[in-house]
Amino acid sequence: MPSAEKPFSYFVSCPKGVELLLEQEIAQFSLVLKKQTLGGVYCEGKLEDIYTFILYTRLANRVILVLDSLAVTKDASKSSLFRSLTDIPFSACFSFDETFSVEFRGTNRFIQHSQYGALWIKDAISDHFQENLGARPSVDKDAPDVRIFAQIKKSGLLVGIDLANGSLHKRGYRLEGAKAPLKENVAAALVMRAGVKEGELKPLIDPFCGSGTLLIEAMSIQLGLVAQLRDESFGIHQLKMIKRGQLAEIKSRALAKHQASLSAPRVLAFGMDEDQNVIVQAKALKWSVIV
Repeated sequence: MPSAEKPFSYFVSCPKGVELLLEQEIAQFSLVLKKQTLGGVYCEGKLEDIYTFILYTRLANRVILVLDSLAVTKDASKSSLFRSLTDIPFSACFSFDETFSVEFRGTNRFIQHSQYGALWIKDAISDHFQENLGARPSVDKDAPDVRIFAQIKKSGLLVGIDLANGSLHKRGYRLEGAKAPLKENVAAALVMRAGVKEGELKPLIDPFCGSGTLLIEAMSIQLGLVAQLRDESFGIHQLKMIKRGQLAEIKSRALAKHQASLSAPRVLAFGMDEDQNVIVQAKALKWSVIV
């Protein structure tokens, strides 16, 4: 775990091919870039700075607070790896009366199925709390307070906490059941590649707009809207070491910026599609900039 002298480490995942754009986005915040990898970027910084990034990012999928990266060497045993997992200071991050779930990705010679991997991590967390606090937290697969993320990467095992409790590509304007094959952060990456920038209010046109994802992301970028304001269930709020007053101030500034952006001159955009059903969906989106 980080100390007062050492910053927190994060793994920010993104769609493949978006890594360079994500690096450029991260560089705009008070975060230190460490390494780019396939499907994401590692960086370091304070919790309040990563929270700011979470609110504004248009490209990230997940933001993981890295608790440990365990080496899985050839001479490692299953019992020694499990012992290392129980030594991770989960109880310093969240309380035993908060529920948690585990998402596990990847396989290796010890773990040949992701469901088994998730169960293995869950047992290690429960044993850690039992040994240190004499009580075990409960598991809630559907709506946990804290989501643990674990992934086998080459010869190592990354274990961390999902600070947003899910993928940040979900902006909140998409209707339930709407047909939207293009994810919001992929759309944002495409329009960024096309040269769309904040403050440059240029007319937009999409002759194959579908339910409007490309246009909405382009307009959002031009106007400077805050991407992630639906953060009530973000996992970062559950961390013991977080300064909640600072988070409230950051959220307040983000809301003020968002409202100021909405009062700016409107963007002129045209969307067309031969499928009338998706046009109906686009018109019905919960997005306050559409008139």
